[in-house]
Amino acid sequence: DTYDRDGLYRGSQVFKQIDDYLPSAANEHAAIFEQQAPVLELYACGLAGRRLQLDVAAEPYTDTETLYLPPRIARFADAAANFNLYKVLITLLWAQGRYGTFHTDIVAACAAYPDPERAINLLSHFETLRLESRIATVLPGVARDLARLRGNTADPRCESLQNPVATVQD
Repeated sequence: DTYDRDGLYRGSQVFKQIDDYLPSAANEHAAIFEQQAPVLELYACGLAGRRLQLDVAAEPYTDTETLYLPPRIARFADAAANFNLYKVLITLLWAQGRYGTFHTDIVAACAAYPDPERAINLLSHFETLRLESRIATVLPGVARDLARLRGNTADPRCESLQNPVATVQD
């Protein structure tokens, strides 16, 4: 394409940079935060009923005012599926603020366990299950997306987390 548009000299420069092209070509279906931010901001505002800030970080997290998302998502070979993963992440981060994840000091609660890091990881998993149940009651379409991403991993021991009145303490 560069050769056709810009001629032999510029085309040969591009050919010499093939190693730079291959990684970007492999991720042509990636969702790029910078490109998707306007739509994602509207989605987050619709969920929260107020404007939430969106920003990038290596791992998704929230401080309840800003939702931090990866700069790009290339988990799937389909651009729409990668964009949808951004929406799912936004929904889960919003749900943490909406449904009381931050009403307890998670780090302090896990510090009492012999392996605090493992305790935090387990609590994060259980809290995600609880939030998914809450999301299912208000956003069934997003809940279907979450279930599709998670797969069939229902564990009867976690049934109490699916109670609509379950809290992070549960």
